[in-house]
Amino acid sequence: MSTARRRISTEQLGFDTEAYLRRLRLLRHIVSGENQKEFARRLGISATRWNNLEQGYPMSRDMALLLMQRLPGMSVEWLWLGKTGNLSHHYATQVMRFESIEASSRREMLQHLPDQ
Repeated sequence: MSTARRRISTEQLGFDTEAYLRRLRLLRHIVSGENQKEFARRLGISATRWNNLEQGYPMSRDMALLLMQRLPGMSVEWLWLGKTGNLSHHYATQVMRFESIEASSRREMLQHLPDQ
């Protein structure tokens, strides 16, 4: 018998990587609306490091703690899982506003698609 443990992927646990990446981009827009380089400078990290996160590299515990320290009211639960319960009122309001705008844009785009 093998005693090696099988590694469980985040997808097997129900983690939605695309939604997580959207939340990282949304966070950047909520905080500053700046490009990746300026946002990373604001956090005190390299632009490459932030770009890697937005491209899907795993977020370390240290990076998550840095975000919470530099952005009071931000919640790792929201970043990773989309749960808004621990967001400050400011962030929760901004998330709802941006998500509403995004949903409206999607609906408008779908209305202009030709019928098949």
